[in-house]
Amino acid sequence: MMRNLCMFSLAVLLTACGGPPSETDIRGALERNLAGMIKGGEELQGAAWAQQMRQECKVYGVKLSSCKQEGKGYRCDVEVDWATPLAPRSTQSMGLLLYRGSQGWSVGPG
Repeated sequence: MMRNLCMFSLAVLLTACGGPPSETDIRGALERNLAGMIKGGEELQGAAWAQQMRQECKVYGVKLSSCKQEGKGYRCDVEVDWATPLAPRSTQSMGLLLYRGSQGWSVGPG
């Protein structure tokens, strides 16, 4: 009986850790992606450019429509409310491929 209870508890915990990303997870992945791009550009463009990009690039919100498993990741349809230097604050619909890694969720190619 105790063994069955432990196995059930372990299954519940593993299920809670799996599954598609939440809106919060997706927002975090997008913010990390933007920060990485800015950091990469800083070497070419300089610190002043990077500081300006950090001020202009912002994710205001993410609305998740659907997520479907695709390979080892999830293809998620989202609406992103954000601003970049190329596009002032706007809402854009997009499909993102997200993967769970040791640092949390990340946006993958595709």
